[in-house]
Amino acid sequence: MEHRANLALYFGQDLVSSAALTQSEIKALFDTRTFDNWKKAQENRDKSVGALIKGVNNVIKGLGILAKMLPGRARR
Repeated sequence: MEHRANLALYFGQDLVSSAALTQSEIKALFDTRTFDNWKKAQENRDKSVGALIKGVNNVIKGLGILAKMLPGRARR
């Protein structure tokens, strides 16, 4: 069942259609170098998105610090 759940998570297959594959076929799919490369590409993409979000967050923090340092208008 775990291999079929992995098919659903990684490849968007539903459990009913994944039942057409044997356990050994599913395991062989996950043991391929192609799947390892795909998984590494996904991890790299996630790291890139995380770095981008962190960078934008730092810019926002910097703007907040800058706004506190600059003389502002009279507050009401």
